[in-house]
Amino acid sequence: MSDCMQCCIKEEEFKHNKYPTAILEVCECNLARFPQVQAFVHKDMARQFGGKVRVKHVRGVRPQVALKDADSKTQEVLSVEKWDTDTLIDFFNQWLE
Repeated sequence: MSDCMQCCIKEEEFKHNKYPTAILEVCECNLARFPQVQAFVHKDMARQFGGKVRVKHVRGVRPQVALKDADSKTQEVLSVEKWDTDTLIDFFNQWLE
């Protein structure tokens, strides 16, 4: 039984930076191709994060999240094309301060 945990990775090894704000960038003309992201935008799910998550319409962009530091400078950009609404919500809960 003592060998059981040898190949497991401790959770603290997965620590990451947290950011004060995030911008979900979408293109309204492409949004229908990504129904889960579309639902997040049209149901105003960003509101539950109290202004920490904003939706920005950028022409021609595929759905992505830009994580911003305290100076509003982009630190990381992640594609969210294949994410569902639950994944987006979980991500924002874990990555935002």
